[in-house]
Amino acid sequence: MKPLLAGLALFSALSASLWAEAPKVGEPQPAWHFTDLQGNVVTAESLRGKVVVLDFWATWCGPCKGEIPNLIKLEKQYGEQGLAIVGVAVEGSEAPVRKYARTIGINYPVGLSNDQIYAAFGQPDTIPANYLIDRNGVIRDARVGAINAAAYEKKILALLQ
Repeated sequence: MKPLLAGLALFSALSASLWAEAPKVGEPQPAWHFTDLQGNVVTAESLRGKVVVLDFWATWCGPCKGEIPNLIKLEKQYGEQGLAIVGVAVEGSEAPVRKYARTIGINYPVGLSNDQIYAAFGQPDTIPANYLIDRNGVIRDARVGAINAAAYEKKILALLQ
């Protein structure tokens, strides 16, 4: 019984270090990266100077799919002013993400979640989960659940000023 308990304790400690606690509002965003569906590497550092919406979502998540048209609209409307929407799909494979992105016309980088992103942001218990990050890389809003499009747009506009 003691070896089993020791093994469980070790597993818990390793899991805790692999999937960190999510960063808090007011903290700098952690370093993160992924490869998008077009094969481009997207990093926190490559988006420095932009207002970033980091959106954790999945093709099987109704609320996620409900907010993506708003994110597409925001990217189209404010992308030239320095807004960058980035989608992190919490999926087991790329095929459904690629199909959905093409079908709905996602106009921003989308990639699959990975252990490095989970280590940076924790593994979301609920999706959609969004982080709004200012031009200096500081998290200004963090939320779980579908966004209120009008209220979120106001937060984005305040950071774009």
